Amino acid sequence: MTRLFLYPNQRHQQTWYEPIVADKPYKDSLISNVENVDFLNLDLYTEHYKYIGLEIVSETVFDYYQPFVSEKTLRPIFNKRFFIILSGPGTLKLLQNLGFKTWNHIIDESYDNEKDYIKRYNLILKEIEKFCNKDINEVKNLVKNNKDMLEYNYTLLKNLEEKEIECLKSIL
Repeated sequence: MTRLFLYPNQRHQQTWYEPIVADKPYKDSLISNVENVDFLNLDLYTEHYKYIGLEIVSETVFDYYQPFVSEKTLRPIFNKRFFIILSGPGTLKLLQNLGFKTWNHIIDESYDNEKDYIKRYNLILKEIEKFCNKDINEVKNLVKNNKDMLEYNYTLLKNLEEKEIECLKSIL
């Protein structure tokens, strides 16, 4: 099967026989741990995440004056992948304040501080282009070498979600 790996030019076209992470994809999804919960039909775990090194998250609002997080931001965390967020300024900082680790050692996250959404957009495009120009083996190694951080974020998200569910149960 031939897939394009978030790359804008033909030289990065790959024939895929293996997922981006050499071991099997993560099957221990929160959905399988909580029976009969639809989670608003979010379909957080999808097969295509095996082939993704970086998710470009386009949040509900971008030209906004404050951080914004929805299920769109949580999807790559849940699926243990790197991400760049097109959202209001301070969104990464909000995630960091919640305890999530981000990828400043891989992606220049200074875009998160830019209040002018046009400048922020251009900074994000620059980072996407830099990531897409990486060799596919380098991307695979980045995922493997940062597996602990990806797993940490996943576990944190799972714990936060369990706390939210308990809070909702106590209200109901």
